[in-house]
Amino acid sequence: MDVARARRHIDAMTKAAPISWTRRSALGLTLGGMSTLTLRPALADWPDVIDERWMLHDPTSALVVDHEDWTQFLRRYLQLDNNGVALVRYDEVSDADRGQLRDYIARLSALDFAGLNRSEQLAAWINLYNAATVEVILQDYPVESIRDITDGLLSFGPWGRDVVTVDGQDLSLDDIEHGILRQIWQDPRIHFVVNCASIGCPNLGHSAYEGRDIDERMDRATHVYINNRRGADLDLQGRLIVSSLFDWYDDDFGRNEDEIIDYISGYAVEPLTGLMAGITEIEDYRYDWALNDASGMARPDARHKGSESYTPEAQAEAGVVLDDGASADSERPARGSDTIDPDDFLDMN
Repeated sequence: MDVARARRHIDAMTKAAPISWTRRSALGLTLGGMSTLTLRPALADWPDVIDERWMLHDPTSALVVDHEDWTQFLRRYLQLDNNGVALVRYDEVSDADRGQLRDYIARLSALDFAGLNRSEQLAAWINLYNAATVEVILQDYPVESIRDITDGLLSFGPWGRDVVTVDGQDLSLDDIEHGILRQIWQDPRIHFVVNCASIGCPNLGHSAYEGRDIDERMDRATHVYINNRRGADLDLQGRLIVSSLFDWYDDDFGRNEDEIIDYISGYAVEPLTGLMAGITEIEDYRYDWALNDASGMARPDARHKGSESYTPEAQAEAGVVLDDGASADSERPARGSDTIDPDDFLDMN
């Protein structure tokens, strides 16, 4: 590993990049006899499933899980900003809706997952992860970043905290994402449907995921993110800048940089397709850990605080479209996905 890449991995750790369950990685951390924590999975060595019970399923099951409460919550409190980022109005969540959210999480936690088919399982685990993440934010709100929610000196955010109990087993967000979702389905699109409550993260969907169209929804979520500047963009020198997701979990997307670029290109549409023509390498990775908050805390002077992606200098370089509709780089061609019409959002993810 070269020095620049090693620094990116160390930076990922300090920015609360989720710790994976893989046993092999290019970088690890050993502390006083503790087992090594690693940052990245490997395509040929996906994280170990945390319990074999989660592998059980019923391919003949016609049971359908009801996610209407989660859909109603999202429709009530989710909004799209001028950058194509789905924001949550955390400060407006009523006590009644907070109670309904908790009840929904409890109902999902009580499911007999082994009695569901794979599609229903996948949708339920994704929704459980996303709803539990919102609840974690609400418990500590107001915060500027999910990274601010920690459980001690060695904690890099709340991902290792037990948030639900399913079939008698306490599970953290890391358990659900890395030990269940990524391990069982081994589908890189997982990264685009689980939401870490951050600006740089793929959007929360406008409604709950459902088993009947989960594959289509995952494709659409991947498409939306990659074609937004958070996913992939070119700087003013024509160099490819992509989300740090493609760095932290690079082996999920390909065995080398060429295959990662191919993966991104496979979901790109114009104008990104044309911008990427002839691109053969990734110049840099960026991620914004500011909270996906629709309140005043989420405005540019606060929302992007501490983010290497959205400092004023980086905004000017990247041509970020600001919330008032003005571009930080008036010379830069507009990217349609950065100014998504809110009505179109319902059809996109």
